[in-house]
Formats: sequence, structure tokens, C-alpha cells
Amino acid sequence: MKEFERYLRYVIPGLVFIILLILFLALSNYDLLISKFNEVSFSKLIVILFSSGGIVYIFSTIYWTYFRLRFPLDHTKIIDDLDQWVTIVDTKGIDKKISNKQDAWSVLNTFWYWKQEKLQAIDSKVDRMSDITHGLGTTFIAMFISLPAWALIRYDGGDGFDFILYDLISLFIWVVLLLVIRYNYLSSLKNYKSFIDITFANIVKREFDKSDQKKVEIVYPEN
Repeated sequence: MKEFERYLRYVIPGLVFIILLILFLALSNYDLLISKFNEVSFSKLIVILFSSGGIVYIFSTIYWTYFRLRFPLDHTKIIDDLDQWVTIVDTKGIDKKISNKQDAWSVLNTFWYWKQEKLQAIDSKVDRMSDITHGLGTTFIAMFISLPAWALIRYDGGDGFDFILYDLISLFIWVVLLLVIRYNYLSSLKNYKSFIDITFANIVKREFDKSDQKKVEIVYPEN
């Protein structure tokens, strides 16, 4: 079931892209859509199906580039808040201040896998939340690109950019769906971050109490 859910994460953005493209063409220029379908032979259809994986890979690459540049997961606050229970040190045992979002994420990841035996019960939940969040992010990219792709096909159809009512309807649908998927992505990202923070805080507190209130030490080498 886990592998199937992960498979859907990679398939759904491509399906959304194709469905929106077909919908926009059906609304704006039905004859052009039919002519494009008539041009597609069985061999071309096979090529399209195989290349869809490559299209989703491109969407995913764009999303992960955005994600790593912006890095919206900020766990620096939870590390600061737990200062009385946990200390971050370098390989020389010197206290290290974590003020970078990427460093904070690395610290939590290290701690998570360090305590993996205790966290096995929720590992699948975390993986599922991660798949949903990043799947929504990739779908957002697919939806965003569907409009310029539609515009290029419309232009190639010979009608230029003389907008008609159905073009405006397509544009309206695109904006609404984009806002909806963006809202869901940000909500999912927030829930994912909160779940990680709460789990980290509770495990650190238990370790602190078990060790006669000795701070939990996490070694984080200099990069």
C-alpha cells in the first residue's frame, strides 16, 4: 500500500497536467482538440505514455529546486525553545548555535534516525505526510505550467491570442485551482512541520527525564 501511495505521488501531477490541458482546449477550441486527437496514432500514444514519466520528473525537479532555494520548513525555533533540554555541539564538543533552516532540518533528521527504534510506530505516518506534501507541491508546478502549455497549443492552432469567453473561463478555472492547490500545499506543509516539531520535543523531554535531567547532546559537525 505504501509503494502504491508513493507511485500515485509521481503519477497524479502528470494526470492533472494532461486533464487540465484537455479541459482548457475543450473549452477554448474544441475543433483544435479533436484535430490533435486525430493526429495521435497508437505508436504516438505509447510514446506519450512513456514520456509522461519524464514530464513529471521535470515538474518534480522544478518543485525541489524551489523547495531547496526557499526551504519553507523552519525548525530553528523548536531547537531554540528546547535549549534547556538539548544541546548541539560540534565534533570538538563546543556548543553550536543553529540559526540556519537547512542545519535545523539536518539536526532533526539525524535525531529522528538516531531514535528510529522508538519512532517506528509513526514512521509510516511521517512518510505519508511527506508524500502528500511534496505530491501537492509537484502538482502545483504541473498546474502552473498547464496554462502556458495550453496557450502554446492554442497559438499553434492558428487562432493567435484573440481571447474568447471560454478562454477567460479557462483562465478563471486555472486561477481558482491554483489557489486551492496552493492553500492545500501550505496547510499540509504546516501540519507536517508541526508533527515533526511536536514529536521531536516529546522525545527530547523523555530522554532528558530519563538521564536525570542531563541535557540531550546532539553532535553536528561543521560543514
